[in-house]
Amino acid sequence: MKFAAAIILSLGLPLGAATLNVRDFGATGDGKKFDTTAIQKALDACEEAGGTVEFPPGNYLSQPLTLHAKTIFQIDAGATLQASTNQNDFLKTPSDWLKARGSDFIPFISGKDLTDVTFTGGGVIDGGGFVWWPEAEKARQIRPGYTLPRPNLISLERCKNVRLENLTLQNSPKFHFVPSDCEDVVITNVTILAPEHAANTDAIDPSGRRILITKCKIDVGDDNVAIKAGRKIPGHDFESEDITVTDCVFLHGHGMSIGSETAGGVRNVTVKNCTFENTENGLRIK
Repeated sequence: MKFAAAIILSLGLPLGAATLNVRDFGATGDGKKFDTTAIQKALDACEEAGGTVEFPPGNYLSQPLTLHAKTIFQIDAGATLQASTNQNDFLKTPSDWLKARGSDFIPFISGKDLTDVTFTGGGVIDGGGFVWWPEAEKARQIRPGYTLPRPNLISLERCKNVRLENLTLQNSPKFHFVPSDCEDVVITNVTILAPEHAANTDAIDPSGRRILITKCKIDVGDDNVAIKAGRKIPGHDFESEDITVTDCVFLHGHGMSIGSETAGGVRNVTVKNCTFENTENGLRIK
């Protein structure tokens, strides 16, 4: 029997659709000790048959995590998943992070080529951005418009059937939620927060097809939503199309943006019933 299935059975849980409490894997949720290993074990136990990884109330300190398909990432109300504030934890090879390139960084939560991934639960994912923003602002003051490389909070690549709902994302080092070349994405009832002057803290930067962003509250230091299309995708005339943003409240930020990065093409975008308060722009096409 493979390792992941053995873990589930050892906990007395059935294979498939199991609910895996991270505390059963050794997480303490005390906000002091790293729970990375325990959380990743719970996530890995979903690799074969899928399941729900549950974070009950507590403060879970963690280094970067990797998702698998058919996983529900459930952070309950009263629970916070807190990113490490050690920059080297997010580098593929530890070094001086101020000299690193964007590709050298690991997102806090990442997944590639997955189907059926859900983030839910009523809790908080916090990126600990306060240790990253001062240097980013310094760099921006020296070179206006420059984005100092840093990790994103949640990055998904080429994933299908993705839901992000009923959560708060806050204080990302850079962008908060980046579903790249993803299909059938629903983002609903999500609050995304970062200080008004925190550099490059975009809330949602989607690319792909059939994406719905609805009933969200976004208050950040850069683009509230920025639709991307940075490259041509084989088999698609447009990298990003059929995107709807509706019934959202945008507070501080640069507004509802298309671009930059539009070489792959953008088509069929609808924005309706949204409120803009204190944003630098309403609609912004770069």
